[in-house]
Amino acid sequence: MKKIIIMAGGALLLVGASIGGTLMLSPSKAEGPVYADGQPVATAEAIQPETMERFYYNAHPEFVINFHEKRSPKYLMLELTAATNNEAAKNAIDDHSPELRNNLIMLFAEQKSEELKTAEGKDALREKAFAIVDELVTKHYGPNRVTDVFFTRFVMQ
Repeated sequence: MKKIIIMAGGALLLVGASIGGTLMLSPSKAEGPVYADGQPVATAEAIQPETMERFYYNAHPEFVINFHEKRSPKYLMLELTAATNNEAAKNAIDDHSPELRNNLIMLFAEQKSEELKTAEGKDALREKAFAIVDELVTKHYGPNRVTDVFFTRFVMQ
C-alpha cells in the first residue's frame, strides 16, 4: 500500500511539474498565428471593415400621392427613412425637410402605378429618392454622407 501511495504521489508530482513548466515557458500573451517570416496572419477580425455608425432620418408624416390615371383614381402611401454616416448630415436633412418633402413629392407624383407594381420599379424609385436625398445633403452639408434610403411602408390602392 505504501508503494502505491509513493507511486501516485510521484505521478502527481510529474504532472504538476509538466504543467508548471509549460506555463512558464509559454508566452504570457497569445500573439496569434504568424507566417514563417514572422509577419502576422490576417484574421477575420482584421479583415472586417470598421463598423460605421449610422443615423436614421424618418420622414414624417408619410407621403400620400394620387396617380392621375384615366381608369380610376389610385393612391400611393409610403414612408421613407434615410440613413447617413454622420449625425450632422441627419440634422441637415431635418433642418431642410420642407425642401426635401417638396422634391420627393414631385418625384413620387410623376410615377406610374403600373411601374411600381414590380420590384424593379420600386427599386428604381428608391434609387431616385436616394439621389434626391443625397443631393439635398450635398447642397446643405457635404458630399458622401447619405448611405441608403429605405421605404419603410409602401401601399398602393
